[in-house]
Amino acid sequence: MSDFEEQVNYRNVIRVPADTRQRFVQLEQEASVPLTQLGVRLSGIGTFGREYRVGYREPACHLVLLTLDGTGFYDSKETQFQPVRGDLLVSPVGVPMLLGTIAGPWTFLWFYINGLRRWNHLDHTAPQLTRPSFANQLHHALEGLLSETGFAGSQSVLTESGWISREPEPIQPSSRPANLFGSLVAEYLRQVLKPVQTNTDPWESTFEQLWKSIEQSPGLDWSQKTISRNLGVSPPTLQRHVRRLFDSTPQQMVISIRMHHARRLLQQSDYPLSVIAREVGYSDAFIFSAAFKRFHGNSPSYFRTHQASEEN
Repeated sequence: MSDFEEQVNYRNVIRVPADTRQRFVQLEQEASVPLTQLGVRLSGIGTFGREYRVGYREPACHLVLLTLDGTGFYDSKETQFQPVRGDLLVSPVGVPMLLGTIAGPWTFLWFYINGLRRWNHLDHTAPQLTRPSFANQLHHALEGLLSETGFAGSQSVLTESGWISREPEPIQPSSRPANLFGSLVAEYLRQVLKPVQTNTDPWESTFEQLWKSIEQSPGLDWSQKTISRNLGVSPPTLQRHVRRLFDSTPQQMVISIRMHHARRLLQQSDYPLSVIAREVGYSDAFIFSAAFKRFHGNSPSYFRTHQASEEN
C-alpha cells in the first residue's frame, strides 16, 4: 500500500517539522486585495524539512505550488510528480492529494485558492505540472510583496481537520510599491488559473474594459441599469455573467473599485471628505463615510489619521 493510500484515503494529514521556516502573506493588507479577489485564502513561501506532509481526502481549495529549490513529491490517485526547481503544480479542488519532502529540504511558494465560479474549469480535473516562463517573475513579485508589507510567521486557519473560518480583519493600508507587487502577483496567478483554450470567453475582455473605465471615472453613474444599457444587455444577463466570472454582483464590483480609489485619495491627498465623496460617486460625505466603514471596517477619518501616524 502506497504512502498516499495509507494516509489520504482515511484522514487528512498535516505534519510540519520543527525545522520548517515559513512566511505567510498578510491578506488583510491593501496590497493583497487583488489576490483575495481571485479567491486566495492562504499564501506564502517556505522551506520544509524532512517528513513534511500535507494531504486531503477532498480538498476544498485549489493548490498552486511553485518549487524554488530542492524537490518533493506529489501523489494523487492517478498522478505522481516529483517537482524540481521551476516546476509549477496545480492541484484542483476535490482531487485527493498528498505532498511532502523526500530526503532533503523543499522550498516552494504556494497559494490556496477558493473554488470560485470563474475557476470552475479546474474542478476535479487532473493535476498538472508545468514549467511556466514567468516562474522567476512570480517568485520575485511575491518576495517583493512580502518585503513591502511584512509577513506573518504562522497561520492557524489550516488544521488537520481542515479549514477554520475566522472573522475578516480590517484592511490595512499599503505603500504604492506594495500595491504594485500585489497586482503583479495577481496577474501571474491569473495566467496560471485561466482556461487553456484558443477561444477565450468574450465576457472577460468586456468586463476588463468595464472595470478599467470605472477605475478611471469612479464618480460617474455606474448603476446596474446604466452598465446594462452601455453593454447592450439586460440586467439579469449582466448579473449572470458577473456572478459566473467574479462570484460577485455588478454593484459589489463597483463599490469595491470606488472604495479602493477612495483609500488612495485618503492616503495620497489632503482633500476634504466631501470632495473625495464626489470623486467616487457619493452625494455627500456622510453617505460616503458610512459606505467606507461598511466596506473597510474603519471610517475614512480613522483611516487617514491611522495612515498619517504610521508614516510619521
